[in-house]
Amino acid sequence: MSPKLKKALKVAAWTVGIALSLTIVSGILLNSAWAQQRIKDQATKYLSERLQTRVAVEGVSVNILTHDASLRGVVVEDRQHRKMLEADRVEADVNWWALRRGKVDIDRVKLNGVTLRLHKAEGDSVANFAFVIDALKGDSTKTKSKTDLQIKSFSAERIAVIYNSDSVTLRKLTMKNVGEGIPTGNIEDLALHTTHTGRKGITTHHYLTLNLLKLSKVNKKPNLEIELTYKSDNHRPRKNTGKPHRGFFDAGHFDATAKMQIEINHIAPDTVNATLKRFTMTDTTMGFDVRELHCDIAGNRRYFDVTNMDLRQIDTKLHIPSARVTLPDKTAGTPVTYSTGTVTGTAILRDIARPFAPILHRFTMPLQLSVVMTGDDNTIRFSDVVVKTPDNRFSVSTHGWVDSVQARDNHNLRVHYDVTRMTVKTGMAKKIFDQFPIKKFMMKQLNALGDINFGGALDVRWKHETITGRLQTRVGAMGLRLEIDQLSHYISGSATTTNLDLGRAIDMPDIGVIAATARFQVDISKERTGAIRRKKGGKLPIGKVSAHVDKCSYKFVKVGDLDATIESDGAVAQGELTAHAKYMDTGCTFTFTDTDNMRKMKIKPKLSFHGAKKKNGKK
Repeated sequence: MSPKLKKALKVAAWTVGIALSLTIVSGILLNSAWAQQRIKDQATKYLSERLQTRVAVEGVSVNILTHDASLRGVVVEDRQHRKMLEADRVEADVNWWALRRGKVDIDRVKLNGVTLRLHKAEGDSVANFAFVIDALKGDSTKTKSKTDLQIKSFSAERIAVIYNSDSVTLRKLTMKNVGEGIPTGNIEDLALHTTHTGRKGITTHHYLTLNLLKLSKVNKKPNLEIELTYKSDNHRPRKNTGKPHRGFFDAGHFDATAKMQIEINHIAPDTVNATLKRFTMTDTTMGFDVRELHCDIAGNRRYFDVTNMDLRQIDTKLHIPSARVTLPDKTAGTPVTYSTGTVTGTAILRDIARPFAPILHRFTMPLQLSVVMTGDDNTIRFSDVVVKTPDNRFSVSTHGWVDSVQARDNHNLRVHYDVTRMTVKTGMAKKIFDQFPIKKFMMKQLNALGDINFGGALDVRWKHETITGRLQTRVGAMGLRLEIDQLSHYISGSATTTNLDLGRAIDMPDIGVIAATARFQVDISKERTGAIRRKKGGKLPIGKVSAHVDKCSYKFVKVGDLDATIESDGAVAQGELTAHAKYMDTGCTFTFTDTDNMRKMKIKPKLSFHGAKKKNGKK
């Protein structure tokens, strides 16, 4: 070996030795109590001066040899001297040598016991954390250097963020390969608590908990498994308390659990393509029960397309081939809008009985449906609606809309449907009524109508429904107006006919075809009718009818210009039929107790005389 090479090797050895010695000495010095205290004092002084508030750190640990750095007992106050940030421990494994190359290479970051308290008073434009944002902005004129950040793993335990009365808490989070495309990891028990006070002064507490979010890779694709619960509580009785006819749906008392699995096919800053492979949701109190939901989703910042959606409840199954949701644009002032292809499926109304209509709890008759839906955040429009039974013995074709969906006052909610055609085959009406646990009247007369066809309109506003249209049956046709008042609990309306075979309809063959106009009112109050039933019993509806008969026949006698009235107390119906003449009124009174046996009607003739009345009032 040449002398020069030996000398070069000695120099190299001494250089390496000095470097190692300096590293070891630096490590020892940095790990000394004096050095740790010095680092803590300098860091807290710098942050306090930069933020212009008190910053305290209980302890600092930096180890260059093991790449460890940690902070203990961190406290940052806001400008009102309230504790804004508290952290029990912040740890990181940092590659100190990579910092010299402008690269932040962190093997591990761990947060433990962090509480962040944020405040912004109502009407105040400045939040208690605004000074931190201003301080971190720095000098905008300086050129910002690009730093390559890579975090291999991140974990957090016992995290809480409080904003006024709202809060977010996290029990545990673990993530790996952060900053390298799609990370993997778990989130456990991420809970959000918010409160909202409505216009009536009712405060509702909302609790959304992400029980589990598992992010993994399946077939090299990101895969999300999510389980969450949502609860709401307004600390008031449920809306159906003491109202058994009302459903359990109450926005102030949710208790729902949902589970889902999402496969992400493609994700970019502006686009996403994913498959919802599984979704279930239940609320055992309210009665929601979604057994299956899956679809494909593709979207960008402007809209989302949903395709191949299948939804199944207990027995209800729906298929939505396509739908588009266009997101709102504040700049253009456009709201969210949506549209679907033709939705098809089979519905069992019992599936929605508990949340919305307990009266449907026995409705197991399958109904096939198809509908196209469009709308925005205020209006839903239904077109090409067809609902029918599998045997086509019942079918209805219609279209309509629901308006003021987001109205704060339910009085403004409006529903309108135009019924193009409704057909009910003979005997099918009774079969439909049998699906309801209600007292049934005049079923014999209903069956006598034969096939029923109806065309008209349905309007709903607040608690008032109106049905208008024309009814065609095998015993004749009539124009109909029906009003249902859910506040007063009366059904009232009018009917007009020119060719109704009344005798055939009520099983009294001596009565022929009539032309008449009638008005009626029926009591549907359970309290009032229940009290009368307990007192008198009876098989009749409770109400009254007044009519003017333009023409009719009884046996071989044709008469006209008659006034008729009927009043029923539920047990006995009393009626009067009067034909007015110049000097004499003729007619009859009648009573009956059972609409299914009208032939037993008791009829008594009536005759009354009176003098002719002149225009000046003299006889």
